Amino acid sequence: MRFRRPIAGATVLLSAAVLCACSASPEPPPDARHIAAAEFEGLVHADDIGVALDVAFGVEPLALKAPSMQSFWEESNGSPDECRDSYFASALVRPGEVAAPNDDEFADVAGYYPGDDGAINVTARSFASEDAATAFMDAIDGAAAACNAAGGYELYQAEGVVGWAVTAVSVGRADQLALPEDVTALEQEETVAPGYAVGYRVTMLQFDNAVVAVTAQLHTTSTFTFDQVDDLAEIVGERLAKLR
Repeated sequence: MRFRRPIAGATVLLSAAVLCACSASPEPPPDARHIAAAEFEGLVHADDIGVALDVAFGVEPLALKAPSMQSFWEESNGSPDECRDSYFASALVRPGEVAAPNDDEFADVAGYYPGDDGAINVTARSFASEDAATAFMDAIDGAAAACNAAGGYELYQAEGVVGWAVTAVSVGRADQLALPEDVTALEQEETVAPGYAVGYRVTMLQFDNAVVAVTAQLHTTSTFTFDQVDDLAEIVGERLAKLR
């Protein structure tokens, strides 16, 4: 199986006590709205597109998420280092956060994982503020440019066996999407070397302090298309804008 990363990464579920504490917190005024990770539950429904989506929900702190990304990069002998920022960005993480995590939380919202036939994954991050979320989005293009200057990257699935090879990373506006006015969208797309996948694309949607990543790894045998992934991103964008 060709791989890029564990696209359906393990999550740490919120305990009922934590969920209750979040729901019992007083609502901030509309102009100071902070979207918490627990609120991402329900952004995706199982029947939103033409495949049965797994909507099992879990929340994971940055203190666990960032080190797990670092570990996978290292265990896969990811190289060169100039591409690590771009690799991390696709998971809504910055490399510097491995050693100095803050209190941000991530949610594993939904996915579709048909074995070797590609995958769809929807994850989301609750940033400390809208400014922090915007700063993350602003850094994505520079990370991709650094990776391109290095000629792309490789991950290994065994000693000397390349499991994933990327020749370029592009970042652009997702202009094909019909989204609410307050939702900003970027696409980070990897040009995958022949034989590994048809494509790998992450659509990142920002609304206030929240960023949602709709990720798709497409193979020739996949039972979904990027058009369906676009449909899902539009659905998520509509629901995200209603969290205010």
